[in-house]
Amino acid sequence: MFQAKNMSKLLLVTMLAQGVCNVKVDNPPSSLSSLLSLGETSKKSFLRSLKNGEIAQVCMIVVIADREEINTSSNMDMKVLEDKTRIERYETQSWDTLKGNAVYELALEFKDILPDKVPEELQVHRGVHHEIDLSPGTKYCATRQWPLPKEQVEAIYKFFEQRRTAGHVRESKSFAQQPNILC
Repeated sequence: MFQAKNMSKLLLVTMLAQGVCNVKVDNPPSSLSSLLSLGETSKKSFLRSLKNGEIAQVCMIVVIADREEINTSSNMDMKVLEDKTRIERYETQSWDTLKGNAVYELALEFKDILPDKVPEELQVHRGVHHEIDLSPGTKYCATRQWPLPKEQVEAIYKFFEQRRTAGHVRESKSFAQQPNILC
């Protein structure tokens, strides 16, 4: 056995010289005698054996408190999250949750800037004017550093299409071909 830097985690490795290239992650043995019968290895020999494909099974014992860290929602796929979890997360971002906050009154002044529903007319002019022109026939999401999930791209397209039909976004008239949002 070898121990990681965190003493609460212990890695038990069963070494079988079968020439198997797959590593099977499995539940640890359930009895004390089978746990004690597992072979011990150093970190260096573990990595060498892993590279050579000599490890058939890896068992990891984690303290329950650490297991909760591993299962955070940021590490879980959206398909894994329940609808109730997503609804709860959405509700924590509502205006009602801000009521106890010191900035609630100030935030209410700007509630109409990005409303949930697209208004029929432009918002009150606040002294700041942004223009984003769209080239005729181009998509709203053009270049990105990394690809966005399909749902996000569709939400962005839907947002800008609603703004275009409401008259908040117009086709490009500039050489730079940047989108134009009228605020």
